[in-house]
Amino acid sequence: MAFQATPYTIPLALSAVIVGALLAITMMKRQQKGAYLMIALFTPIVVWSVSYALQLASTTLDQALLWNTVRFIGPAFASLAFLLFAFQFTDRSDLLTRRNVALLAAIPTLTIVLVWTNHFGLHELIRVDAEMVTQGGIERLSVTYGPWYYIHALYSLGVSFVAAGLFAAQWPKVSGRRLRQTQLFLFGGILPTFGSLLYAADLTAIDWGPVTYIVTAITLTTAIFYY
Repeated sequence: MAFQATPYTIPLALSAVIVGALLAITMMKRQQKGAYLMIALFTPIVVWSVSYALQLASTTLDQALLWNTVRFIGPAFASLAFLLFAFQFTDRSDLLTRRNVALLAAIPTLTIVLVWTNHFGLHELIRVDAEMVTQGGIERLSVTYGPWYYIHALYSLGVSFVAAGLFAAQWPKVSGRRLRQTQLFLFGGILPTFGSLLYAADLTAIDWGPVTYIVTAITLTTAIFYY
């Protein structure tokens, strides 16, 4: 595989290293409340950061498409994990049943199945067309997305906004330590939500989602382990 140097590799690599380190810390402290859901959140972010960095560094279409396919794990499951985390820390743990989690995971799971079957040419529900284009001397994957991609994007964004809304609604109900935690949770959820919104709305050619999740990982780790 041949790779190219891009200015976007460094922030994505930084995201993978920072979130990966916080993932390792969380795994060592997994007895703490919320730790398992943080592991479920941080793991797809690391996969997202690494695979997207490799996609942007790719110089051939097949190579870029492979990493683009792997990349979907991140946006598909990170937002869901954050919603489940919000349930736990806004006094809605009763919603964390196997049935509810399975229902909420249906679209992300189906998205992963569809993106891989699309990759092997069985349909065009995720990607209709793809080509390598040159911008500023850098080869970049350009994709024409299919209908299911927009279902996936709307679902992921909707779930993220709901999670942020739950923390916002919790704000006036708590005080002291829980208030500081809630403020960190809300701040940590807003930035990646809007970062992903810009990319989904095609307002930026680069998906800054995995980079903005650095803030989420730091704020969640601080709130859980140091408050």
